[in-house]
Amino acid sequence: AKDAFEGLNLMDTLMAIMGIIAQWKEGRAISHQLDESQALYTQLYQLSPVAIYRIDLRSLRLIKVNDELCRHIGYTEEELLSMPADVLLTPQSREVFYRRLADIEAGKPVSEDLELEVITKSGTAEWAHLHIRHLYEDGKIWGANVVSHHITEQKKAREELADYRRRLEALVEERTQALSLANQKLREEAARRTETTKELHMKSERLRELNTAMR
Repeated sequence: AKDAFEGLNLMDTLMAIMGIIAQWKEGRAISHQLDESQALYTQLYQLSPVAIYRIDLRSLRLIKVNDELCRHIGYTEEELLSMPADVLLTPQSREVFYRRLADIEAGKPVSEDLELEVITKSGTAEWAHLHIRHLYEDGKIWGANVVSHHITEQKKAREELADYRRRLEALVEERTQALSLANQKLREEAARRTETTKELHMKSERLRELNTAMR
């Protein structure tokens, strides 16, 4: 009985050890997968052909930026992380940004898409289309992950197209007014000719009457 009891205890101990080893292996596998996922995320983040950054909306500070953002805007990572994010915006876009922050603070819904004009280190203004994913803490928005597409050329093309449409509409309106005026003159001329025709007809009638009287 004693041998059986000791054998049972040994079996329980072995099973427990095997369970610990299995958990350790599973933990190692999960840790390895997490490490690989983190490495892939970092690789994609840094090698992305579009600008990506994370912003703390409470302090208005950038807390993470990728190489593409630095390349396009002209600042180094250290410079971007050390300056307030709103100084990178033109005055008009800064007002749009502040209104958005006020809406967030008031609990109003805000769009995940936004267009802002950014000032690069060289002083040029560039338009960016932002796709925003907000970050929450205790149910409140504290920051955002942002994917930024530079759309200056597209914006310029859209504005040129809108300007062309406005000029075309103005030209059409001008031509329409000219045609309307020409039609009015034609109607007036037609009315005058009709009246002249009536007068000539009446004079012809009077002449015929006079001729008849004379005969």
